[in-house]
Amino acid sequence: TEPRDFVISRNHHLTTHESIYVLAQEKRYSFGLGTEEPTVANAVEELASNQRLRSALEKIMGPNPALIEMTCITTAYGADDQGWHHDVLSEASAMRFGRSFGPSYSIFIQLQNTTKEMGATEACPGTHYC
Repeated sequence: TEPRDFVISRNHHLTTHESIYVLAQEKRYSFGLGTEEPTVANAVEELASNQRLRSALEKIMGPNPALIEMTCITTAYGADDQGWHHDVLSEASAMRFGRSFGPSYSIFIQLQNTTKEMGATEACPGTHYC
């Protein structure tokens, strides 16, 4: 519950500069997470030391996968349905930054139990867009 409690507290203190609306919806917003907060650092360490997760990531990405961005998305009560969408744009910056472009993947970790009635996340096997 520590990461969830941190996110709830952080949501109450976000400035408009720190908060980014997701899909232009005021009831769904995101903010960046850094490891300077002990709760976040502990959660990252727990994920990084999870051998099952690490093994799965290394099968997809190769040895020593790197964390390049970490955000928290909050969906407030009454938010509109997002519909099917990409979490990561496949065309992203491959053309613009060809020498430094590498594929990126999105991992979703829920900080609370969700139900179908809440609009839990769905994924399409083989793709993240249906």
